[in-house]
Amino acid sequence: MKKNKIMRLLSISIVVPIAMIFGMIAAWNHLSDYARILKANWNFSLPSSSSYQEIYSQDSGASFLGDGIRYHIFSYKEASRIDEMVSWQTTEQSTRYYDSYSQAAEEWLNAIEVPLEERPNYGECSYWYQIQDDNSEMIVFWDKYQCRLSIVESFL
Repeated sequence: MKKNKIMRLLSISIVVPIAMIFGMIAAWNHLSDYARILKANWNFSLPSSSSYQEIYSQDSGASFLGDGIRYHIFSYKEASRIDEMVSWQTTEQSTRYYDSYSQAAEEWLNAIEVPLEERPNYGECSYWYQIQDDNSEMIVFWDKYQCRLSIVESFL
């Protein structure tokens, strides 16, 4: 009888910490999903019903004020939900500080040393641009042919 009690206590002392670790990992993955950060910072929602995977990210590093540059590439299995998510532009426009979306993106991506092969093929992309009151900017490049969504953010 006493042996069963000891075995049950031992089992519980092993199973509970393991379950807690798996729960913490699941919570971390959910909270660190960049789609949640985009929603909080820009009120921009990635379509979660379309299967996507983050395939590249680079940023300028942590800063006290949260300023800097961030870049993420998402690969999608289905293009239709992306096509419908915003009013895509097919011609480049100027941004607050640059003559075109691609010029702004190139400046920002150069600053964080993104390799050329990880950059959007601007000629194949549709564009979406957003600016905030503090003049922070976000440019989204949608390459329908490669099913890649590239997001460049410059926080001031």
